[in-house]
Amino acid sequence: MIEEKNLIIMKDLTSKYIVIEGPIGVGKTSLSNKLALEWDAELILENVDDNPFLTKNEWLPELFQIGVRNPQGMTLDPQTNSIYISNHGPKGGDFIGKVVGGSNFGWKKIGWGGTNYSGTKIGDGNAWEPGFIKPDFIWVPSIAVSGIKFYQGEAFPEWQNSLLVSSLKFQYLSVLHRKDNKFVKEEVIFKDKIGRVRDIEIDQSGNIYIIADETDSNLYLLKP
Repeated sequence: MIEEKNLIIMKDLTSKYIVIEGPIGVGKTSLSNKLALEWDAELILENVDDNPFLTKNEWLPELFQIGVRNPQGMTLDPQTNSIYISNHGPKGGDFIGKVVGGSNFGWKKIGWGGTNYSGTKIGDGNAWEPGFIKPDFIWVPSIAVSGIKFYQGEAFPEWQNSLLVSSLKFQYLSVLHRKDNKFVKEEVIFKDKIGRVRDIEIDQSGNIYIIADETDSNLYLLKP
């Protein structure tokens, strides 16, 4: 199954970034090539379970970054114009990471502190060896990180330019505070109030809208 999860269109309309999850091929006749043409988009992430890690000269031109396992959220950083994703590890190793062209987060040679569900080590790689880009924030154990959004607005000035994070597993909304463009501290805003927190949106006044991944869910509004 191929599933489109997130789409970001840059303000200048020159670039479109799309997150695809599924067993995407890598050859010239692969489905990824057809998807890119169909969507008129730049495919930034490839979930490669069965394919070996590729050298850059073998990548299709629309591929931008590899080595992710299960990307869930994507957001644009208004301070740097960089794009960040949230990614599920298996048993530990959820992370927030920057989208960087030609880079590799290492799945499934490394797991960023996580293990397989059986408890065994993920892959035979070393997380700090050359060739892998490092995540900006990692959770062990996994929180089942989902939607993310950089906060801008007047409603919650103390969170300005920090990253809002939703957790499915622990059913919370949190904020990752930054210092010198690095995430330094996570603060839980609420927990166990609405169920599995799936996604976040922010209006022009800075009010925060939240949706839960539950059978009988609602759209929730967080105000000061």
